[in-house]
Amino acid sequence: MPPGELRLGLSGRALVFGDGAPFCLVCGARPFARRSIACKDADYALKKSQNLNSLLEWINPALAYFNWRRKVGFSIDAPLCIRHFWRGMLGEFAVIGVFVAALAGLSVLWWKGKLPSGPSETGALLKFGLVAIFLLGGWLLSRLGKPRPILPCDVKRVSDDRVVLIYPDGVPKRAT
Repeated sequence: MPPGELRLGLSGRALVFGDGAPFCLVCGARPFARRSIACKDADYALKKSQNLNSLLEWINPALAYFNWRRKVGFSIDAPLCIRHFWRGMLGEFAVIGVFVAALAGLSVLWWKGKLPSGPSETGALLKFGLVAIFLLGGWLLSRLGKPRPILPCDVKRVSDDRVVLIYPDGVPKRAT
């Protein structure tokens, strides 16, 4: 397929589909929900901050760089189908699954009467284990970075309220 462009409006972070209902930006299916996706466009940031940066470069080049850097990143709330919405969220499911498995193990121990009846070292270790699942799991997920779906296109910002999605293999067709 030849490359294609999809021009959309931007209202805050939400994409505005002017010609009809939204569709999944990956496959074209009916959307399940929206996920926030971080994007970068250095060309738009350079164009947007050009006037102020020409003055700041004389006064303080670091301020000019930080002004440009502030405008590089932006986010969009991309509509995605159910298949693409859940992609990249394995870590969250793993932490919740381990916690549910630990709770199930505790209920089995309680049912068999193996849990300590009063304050003890074993009870403290069990509580520590439950808390550690979330603390260590959350810490590991924060170190890995926020998972996000990968769009098969480049997102370029045209103005404050317009974006262009450039697909190398053509725009996905809407499912009917």
